[in-house]
Amino acid sequence: MIFLLKNRQWLKRYGGGSSAPAAARPKAPAVLLGLEVQGESLPEDVLAEVTALWQAAQRRAALSLLYRAVLTQLIACQGVAFNAGDTEADCVRRVAAATEAELSDYFQHLTHHWQRLAYAHQVPDDAAMARLCRGWQHHFGSPHECG
Repeated sequence: MIFLLKNRQWLKRYGGGSSAPAAARPKAPAVLLGLEVQGESLPEDVLAEVTALWQAAQRRAALSLLYRAVLTQLIACQGVAFNAGDTEADCVRRVAAATEAELSDYFQHLTHHWQRLAYAHQVPDDAAMARLCRGWQHHFGSPHECG
């Protein structure tokens, strides 16, 4: 009996399931991987802005905006619970655990290109960027609409 009571108290304190009220869940970080991930920080039409930046040869800015927008959508619409100190690999694991395989694969592909640009200064080619933009359109459509 004491064992059950202790375990019940432990589960309440340390998160024994998804039935915790929303107020008890940790707040989503405002900044993740050095990127601002709040919806109000995004342009109204993410894809148009990404395309304009890419065509203006601002490759890093374009991919950064797309990555930031996807992270923002994953938080707001998919309920992915990132922590402020997460690495890219942590984020990939969290997305894989919280979303369907198709979205998880897209995010892994996007993260791969982001890491290659951010750390190895290897810019994706136009075809790869076009695929990433189509993925955004397929999974998210509009930056301010969930569902």
